[in-house]
Amino acid sequence: MPLFEFICNDCSKKFEHLVLSSNTDSVSCPVCKSAKVTKQFSTFSAKSSGTSSSVKEMPSVCPSSRGMGCGGCGK
Repeated sequence: MPLFEFICNDCSKKFEHLVLSSNTDSVSCPVCKSAKVTKQFSTFSAKSSGTSSSVKEMPSVCPSSRGMGCGGCGK
């Protein structure tokens, strides 16, 4: 069951809502109860159930990029 992020077009409240199907037409704002909501782009996370030597933690800041994230050089 996916958890979607929404923003209310009337009161600008950002909120998350668990949607049981792909139909998000029935979602309403928990603050003002408006049905005028927009689904936002959001990130997701996945967790592996096992351990693998091929999985490598990447640093948040690449040491060879002067503070800018390089996106995967592995240094």
